[in-house]
Amino acid sequence: MRMISFGALTRTASVAAVLAMALLAPSAAAAKPPFIAVSNAYYGNNWRHQMIDTFRKTADQAKKDGLISDYIVLNGDNSVSAQISQMIDLILRKPDVILLDAASLTALNGVVQKACAVGIVVVTFDSISSAPCATKIDWDFVNWQRPLTDGIARLMGGKGNVIIVRGVRGSAPDRIDRKSVV
Repeated sequence: MRMISFGALTRTASVAAVLAMALLAPSAAAAKPPFIAVSNAYYGNNWRHQMIDTFRKTADQAKKDGLISDYIVLNGDNSVSAQISQMIDLILRKPDVILLDAASLTALNGVVQKACAVGIVVVTFDSISSAPCATKIDWDFVNWQRPLTDGIARLMGGKGNVIIVRGVRGSAPDRIDRKSVV
C-alpha cells in the first residue's frame, strides 16, 4: 500500500494532479500525456467549490502546457451509490488517473479495485478510500490543528464548549475513531 501523508494540504486537488502525473511519468515517457478524471463525492460547500475551481485552473494550464491530454470532473451529492455510478462511468471512459474525493472510507473500495485492475491509477485525497491499490494523500485530521485548539483552550481558561467541524458527514475526516496517518 502506498501512503503519502501531509500536515496541512491547502491545494489538495492540485497536489493530487501533480502526484498523478508524477506516478505516470516513467511509464508514459514516450506516450501521449495522461487523461485525468476527478470523482468528487460532494459539491455542496465552499471548500469543495474552491477545490474543484483550483483543480480546473491547474488542469487547464497543464493541458495548455501539454502535461495532460484532457480532464473531466464529476461532482456528486455525497451518496455512495451516486459515486459508484460516477466511478463506473469513469472506468468506461478509460482515464489514466482518477483523483477520488470519496463519499466513504470503505464503501467505494470495490469499484476502486476495479479501476486499478484495468490499469487506472487511483489517487484518493481529502476524504480518502481505504482500497489497498489506491495511492492515498491523507493527513492527520486529529492532530493537524492541535496547536491552535490548545491555544483556544488556554484562552478559554480550559472551560467552555468548542464546535469541531470534521468534514462531510460519513467521510473519512468525519470518522473520529479513524486512526490518522502520521
